[in-house]
Amino acid sequence: MFNLALKMNIELKLNYTENINKVVILLKRSIIELCGPDYGNDKKILSEWLENKTEKNVIKWTESEHTYAVTALVEKNIVGFGLSSVEGEMLLLYILPEYNRKGIGQSIYHYIESLLLQNNVTTVVTYSTITAKPFYTAMGFSQFGLAIKVGNVDGEFPLEKNIIV
Repeated sequence: MFNLALKMNIELKLNYTENINKVVILLKRSIIELCGPDYGNDKKILSEWLENKTEKNVIKWTESEHTYAVTALVEKNIVGFGLSSVEGEMLLLYILPEYNRKGIGQSIYHYIESLLLQNNVTTVVTYSTITAKPFYTAMGFSQFGLAIKVGNVDGEFPLEKNIIV
């Protein structure tokens, strides 16, 4: 997978604030198209999930000194977005559906992990969706607590990874 990403010439940008509207579209499409089916396309769950995915919030998250916001571009098109706290919590990691499983998520995650290591962070924590859990497991994360209910399903998974080199 990672070799495929290299062939695509992914450009990763830290705290990139151009075309924020494209990031918002990416977040919403990824949630609806990739994650939605795992949650039964439940309108209430999706509505609550999408509620804070606004240009104003993405700008705030991207410009915050308390986060690392990484945007992935392929041929100058925004195809992925990741956000973590500087303390090591992965907050968001979303890919355009047509770029899913092409190494974009791995590239974003590895870049964020390298930034966290530079900041002496030793553990990364995330609360994963059903959809992303296999990705995080493949990246070396382990579940550390019980799944959290989202609607009527076990839909949020507490995961962690030790990143000490």
